[in-house]
Amino acid sequence: MRNEFSKRRKTIVAATLVLSIALFFATTNVTAVHAWSSANDDIVQSIHSSEVTNLHTHAVFHAHAAAAAEAATVLQSASTIQAYSGAALSAQSLTAIQSASYVASQSAVAVQSIQTATLSSQQAITSLSMVDMQAGSFTAFQAASQFQSVAMIQSQAVWSLQTVQTLSTQSGIALQAVAVFPSSTNLAIAAYYVSQLSTALETSAVFFYQASMTLQTAASFQSAVFIDTFTASQISTSWTTAIIVQSQAATSVLLVVPVAVRASAVILADVSAATAACWCAPFLATTVLFQSATQASIAFQTAATFVSSAAIVMQSAASITASSTVAASLITAASFASQASVSFQSAAFLMSQSAVAFQSGAIVTGVGFVSMATTNVFAGASLLATGCGVLGAVVIL
Repeated sequence: MRNEFSKRRKTIVAATLVLSIALFFATTNVTAVHAWSSANDDIVQSIHSSEVTNLHTHAVFHAHAAAAAEAATVLQSASTIQAYSGAALSAQSLTAIQSASYVASQSAVAVQSIQTATLSSQQAITSLSMVDMQAGSFTAFQAASQFQSVAMIQSQAVWSLQTVQTLSTQSGIALQAVAVFPSSTNLAIAAYYVSQLSTALETSAVFFYQASMTLQTAASFQSAVFIDTFTASQISTSWTTAIIVQSQAATSVLLVVPVAVRASAVILADVSAATAACWCAPFLATTVLFQSATQASIAFQTAATFVSSAAIVMQSAASITASSTVAASLITAASFASQASVSFQSAAFLMSQSAVAFQSGAIVTGVGFVSMATTNVFAGASLLATGCGVLGAVVIL
């Protein structure tokens, strides 16, 4: 009897011990899974923030490229009319050019900040890719593959940004030379550098768009991958810092747009007045001014198209994000971007109307359309700036 009782007691003790051990490991695993889940949520949030910031940069660069394209054609027009008539630019134009020179130099500094932030972001993404490769699952491998693609795109963006920075600096120097000595030759040189800057900005904008789209795909894979809390925290912290710097620098670049467009409008008024007073008026109106207005119209249409595209992607990102706050901010930013696109579209139409007027020799009518187009560009830049402010809030979230 005593032996039977002893056996039962040992069995109960053993069962209790096994149950305690099982409960311990179960609790530990639940805690670990919860920690990993929380850490991965931070990573996914960083991915969405980076996606939005790249869209932000993409839209800003297209707006800046449009303003630079218009400025280049106006400067070339000023160079041509000065060569024919010898008419000097007004004090107002020289002041506007001086302001454009200053913001071009400031833009070069902001572009360098974007370049630095892109490199930091690339390092964080590369680290995340390596961590995912070690996770072992097929989904983690897919996420790592997407991050490697992003890193390659960012390498191209960094090289492109170097060109943008150099051309921004050269444009600033060339514009300063015009402000000091507004000769036909200096105006032509400034037109060349500003035109090259516009092209470089368009090229860079494409890379940021590609990075944003690839990050969107990566986010869908990463949401199903778990990495340890410490590693996730390190990557998320460094990545977020880079994202905020990039967002702020892109907004600084956007400040160039209104100044450049204002300078172009003032210079074009001088060019139109000089053309009307010159024996060469019919020739210059139908060629130089027509070309200037046509190229500006194309530039504004390009900006309208890509800013509209950015708005669509923001709406798409809002539909898949897990955060209702981020989704609301994205929808708001998309609304401002859509309105900005409409303003750029209107500016493009008005500039095309001015081109038609110049082609027929109606200089005064053409200048009137240019003035209205300038107002629309101001509105578009302001709306885009407001949208950028909302995106900044998304990044900080």
